[in-house]
Amino acid sequence: PPPQLAPLRHIASAMVTHPEVADKIRACVDDQGEFKDGASPELRRARSNRATTEGKLRRALQSSNGTVATHQGRFVLAVTPPAPAGARVVGVAAGGALVLVEPPSVVMLNGQLAQNIAAEETAIDAIRRRLTYDVAEAVVDLFGCLDLVTRLDVIAAKGRQAMALN
Repeated sequence: PPPQLAPLRHIASAMVTHPEVADKIRACVDDQGEFKDGASPELRRARSNRATTEGKLRRALQSSNGTVATHQGRFVLAVTPPAPAGARVVGVAAGGALVLVEPPSVVMLNGQLAQNIAAEETAIDAIRRRLTYDVAEAVVDLFGCLDLVTRLDVIAAKGRQAMALN
């Protein structure tokens, strides 16, 4: 590099970036900001259990008359009135043209699904806490990097302004 860039290299050399923290975050979070299944064994297990339970629910409901739907986080059937005998009415859809019912055969599965969703959220919270702790350990250095990047940005802006003014 040309010797004229020595002051910028000096500024950049003071950065402590903690790439291991970035690697930990990348290992847990995908490009869309969602937590990866492999972020923890607990999350993988909770998502697997959730998928299994959802599959059982869909199969159980598809064998019944009506359309499978979700209502307040529970799998239900949308049927034309009147509701089948023994089914629990949980709502109305399409201006009363459809009744949302939960057949007795899926009540327990819906309860299991709610437990699986809660386990997934608990696992995600544990991952968030772990990542927050990792970032907190490096926060002083990260704020230092932010300060240095801001200084470099100001230097670049001054350079662009100087070139514009000739």
